[in-house]
Amino acid sequence: VKIAEDLRVAEAKRLAEEKVIAEAKAADAVRTKIAEEAAAKSAEHARQMEQARLADVKSLEAKRELDSKLLAESLRRAEAIREAKAEQKQFETSPVESNSRVMPLGLDRGIAQLDKRLEATTALEPIKPGKISPRVTILVLMEPGNKGIRRFDKAADPVLCVKEGCYVSAGPASAAELRPFVKVLGVGNTFGARAGACKHALGCTFRNIDLASSAGFIQPVDMKVMVHDRRESQIITEDSDCRVEGQRLSCRRPVIAGNYRLWIVPEAIAERAGSAALDAAVRDGLPVSQQAVLSK
Repeated sequence: VKIAEDLRVAEAKRLAEEKVIAEAKAADAVRTKIAEEAAAKSAEHARQMEQARLADVKSLEAKRELDSKLLAESLRRAEAIREAKAEQKQFETSPVESNSRVMPLGLDRGIAQLDKRLEATTALEPIKPGKISPRVTILVLMEPGNKGIRRFDKAADPVLCVKEGCYVSAGPASAAELRPFVKVLGVGNTFGARAGACKHALGCTFRNIDLASSAGFIQPVDMKVMVHDRRESQIITEDSDCRVEGQRLSCRRPVIAGNYRLWIVPEAIAERAGSAALDAAVRDGLPVSQQAVLSK
């Protein structure tokens, strides 16, 4: 009987110890789970905080970049306006002053460009009677510039300036319009209509130009954003010896400058040739040779 009682007591003690051990393990598992959940929450919170920080940094960088672009654009516009006003003032005070001249084709582009100042308009020798028609059509073919935007945009926005102002082309079928320098080369037109029918074109037709009132003085100008590219000015004393022969208009004497060519066509002959021939000439490009044939 005593042995049986001892065995029962020992079994009860063993079961109690196992229960204590099991409860301790369960408590450890609960504590471990709680710790893991807390660590996971802490890590998620840290991740969210880092994402928020990176988003704030990215937003701040984007804002700074936008502010820089806006500031740069504002400075560019201010500089463009300043340059345009300076250009306008220069034309108002000395409209016949020649800007830098691009060296002729085939020569070193890196050679320093030369500035040339012409005589004042009051000293220009008038066109002598019989030398040239007082009204002419002028065909212009410009070589693209190599400074500023023209390094990448090989085009031009040509206008034709004379002593009284600048002509803006209305195309090969209509007379070009003479406007004051400030109306053509000022800020408003620079950021507006620009070169009229000859906007973004190397070739241009200027109909019905009055050479008599400007004593033959002309100066092609490529309108740019910052500083207009004023090409070498000319005193025209004779036309290009043009005539209509059947369906062709031929001209023997072009005016050749370092960075453009002109064909001076008496207005009566230009009228006989027709706008299609004039348009084809500037569209297809005028030949370099002394003989130009323009199909009607």
